[in-house]
Amino acid sequence: LFGYKAGEVVGRDISVIVPDDWRRHRMNLLKKVIKKEVVRDVEMERIDKSGKKVKTSLTVSPILNPDGKVIGVSAIAKPL
Repeated sequence: LFGYKAGEVVGRDISVIVPDDWRRHRMNLLKKVIKKEVVRDVEMERIDKSGKKVKTSLTVSPILNPDGKVIGVSAIAKPL
C-alpha cells in the first residue's frame, strides 16, 4: 500500500507515513486507543514511499497484556 519493504519500516515510528497536517488527529486517535477504545474506518491520508499522499480507511485497536494494560497499538489501513 505504501511501497516500503518490511526491512525499511519495521521498528520505525509510524510517523514516517503520517503527513504533518494529520499529526494532531493521529494523537487524538492514540488517546482513544489508550482508553481501550477501538477506532474503526476513519478516513485519513498517509504518505507512500515516493512522498505521494494516499487516502486510506484506518482501524486502530489497542494491544493488551494479560492484565488488561495497553502495551501497543495495532493499525490496519485500507486504500480508498
